[in-house]
Amino acid sequence: GAAPLLVPLALAMPLYAILALAGPVLWAAGKVELELKVQSVIAVVAFVVFAGTSRVSVVCLAWGVLSVYALRFVGMTGQIVRHLKIRWLDIGIALRGGAAIGLLTAALASGADNLMNRTGLPVMLRLAVVVLVASAIVLGSLAIAPDAVLGPHAGFVLSQLRMMMPQMLRRFVPQGRIAGLAGGISGT
Repeated sequence: GAAPLLVPLALAMPLYAILALAGPVLWAAGKVELELKVQSVIAVVAFVVFAGTSRVSVVCLAWGVLSVYALRFVGMTGQIVRHLKIRWLDIGIALRGGAAIGLLTAALASGADNLMNRTGLPVMLRLAVVVLVASAIVLGSLAIAPDAVLGPHAGFVLSQLRMMMPQMLRRFVPQGRIAGLAGGISGT
């Protein structure tokens, strides 16, 4: 019964996760006023959207939350793009691996759930299997191709963190490419 609410809220979470980085990037650049400007406008928009959608239904309100998060993502990311003089395409390239794995995971987990739904298995067992399928896809993709999923710079950071871990834990952390990246990272 909660599925109609969870769909828009789940779609809003990747935007929220990306937004968790936007503010600190602007703060570090000494541009707090840019975040304040966007957040102030979005707060007014959110008030109007939430007031209007809450009168229709809770499901409509959940879709209103997604729309506000999408606007906030565009506004905050737009400020970062302008300030750092990068392109929107650069943002897309940085997110492509994670987005591809996310879409693949969603499709395969949904397919597994649909197959099990026909068998009459209990809901909690189906949920456990879907969680296992999704976890296997994400962890497997990170183990097989961390640079493709995370991007080469994130793979480099992951490799550096891996080297600081105790030996017994290192085997659980994928190793990204290290060669040739140190100069690229220090130059950014």
